[in-house]
Amino acid sequence: MQLNGTEQQAKLFADRASVSPSLRSLMSVPDEREAQPPGCLKWSEDFFKESACDGVPRIADSTKGLWRRLMWSALFLTAFGVLVSQVFVLVRFYFQYPVSIDITYNFSKTLSFPAVTFCNLNPVRNSKIPGSRFEVLKDPRPTDTVVKDFGSFSFVSAKGTAAASDSNKTGNSTDVGDNTFGGMDFDLGGYNYQSGAIYTSFINALDKVFTKTFQDEIKNKHKFEELHPTLEELKEMGHQLDDMLLDCTWKGLPCSTSDFVTFQNDKYGNCFTFNSGQNSSGDSLPVLSTSKPGPTHGLRFAVTLQQEEYIGSLSPIAGIRVVVHCQNVTPFPEEEGFDAAPGVSTNVGVKLINVDRLPYPWDNCTDGNREDSIYEEAYGHKKYSTQACMKSCLAKAVVDRCGCTSHEFPFMKERICATPAVNATEAQCIEMVYEDYQLDQVVCDCPQACQ
Repeated sequence: MQLNGTEQQAKLFADRASVSPSLRSLMSVPDEREAQPPGCLKWSEDFFKESACDGVPRIADSTKGLWRRLMWSALFLTAFGVLVSQVFVLVRFYFQYPVSIDITYNFSKTLSFPAVTFCNLNPVRNSKIPGSRFEVLKDPRPTDTVVKDFGSFSFVSAKGTAAASDSNKTGNSTDVGDNTFGGMDFDLGGYNYQSGAIYTSFINALDKVFTKTFQDEIKNKHKFEELHPTLEELKEMGHQLDDMLLDCTWKGLPCSTSDFVTFQNDKYGNCFTFNSGQNSSGDSLPVLSTSKPGPTHGLRFAVTLQQEEYIGSLSPIAGIRVVVHCQNVTPFPEEEGFDAAPGVSTNVGVKLINVDRLPYPWDNCTDGNREDSIYEEAYGHKKYSTQACMKSCLAKAVVDRCGCTSHEFPFMKERICATPAVNATEAQCIEMVYEDYQLDQVVCDCPQACQ
């Protein structure tokens, strides 16, 4: 069929009218009704109408009523605001690096045995005092004072018969039949005092004796600290493992002094560590392990305290200080551990608790030294610990501010500060540093260990 020009033009317009606007825009044939390109408003309307986001096409639909479009706009903005707030909360929570604690209990057939350190509570031996600069620590025995002060008392037995008398007085002792002394019935070890006045004198004498002993103990401790013993003096004058160790077994097999490493502590003198992970030369040794519980499958040792070598004013009690710790970690018996009394058997059961902390940015823990440890150079203890870091920080603060080191750190290369009697300025300087340290005014970067 043939069409003339007018019919062809009419047919073209009819076909164009049945095509969608999006397809008409792609056709090369010009449309007289769309001679001008659509503006931004028209383009935005088309975009929102074809959007897959819920609610947006209904907002852009101009055929809907105004109130309906406003309602959809409010709903859309509300949902969009909730979305933005949730995204903000999640992003902020993410950058807070939250940590969840996961506790796991495992039964292991074989565990590494910890290091065991013990020290005699007496830092220096009494036999090493004569002829040394520590001779000022040697005091007369308190028993001399007790005998002298108690010599003026007369005791009578429960029946009134004299059991002890004053050798400096004459006359017969008085028999007290009703066992009443100044309105009080007082008995001590089967003996009664003659009168209330003697009872009062006895109590006063006891108070004087023990007060003097306590005062002498404090004085001697201060004297010992002020004398600033060096490592060599502590090593030489302290108790020796060869003299103390009587018996030692590990898992039923004999062990000896060669299985212990010796180091010096400013309060306890010589201390001895078993299974330290290194020998006396600082070389690494394999860590011992055990697979069965019980004392027969662990460490057993017996020591003699050498109480005849005790200086009573320095060590009013006898025993050893025991610390259980990890290998290559500096033990601090003055701050941790427990005392084992003489004459008894002390059994210690050990459980391993392993704590793993996440490093930065989750936590501020560390596996290395934030402060260079002074104990690593002195004893070869390379593993980080918060206590060693804090003490290293304190020692460096004393050196920086006072130009010398405290007696607490005799292994440092710097000169030990003088005693108050020799140089009061240095003593006051150390006291001020320790006071600032206790008030957290000495800045120390010592976080917890990551493991």
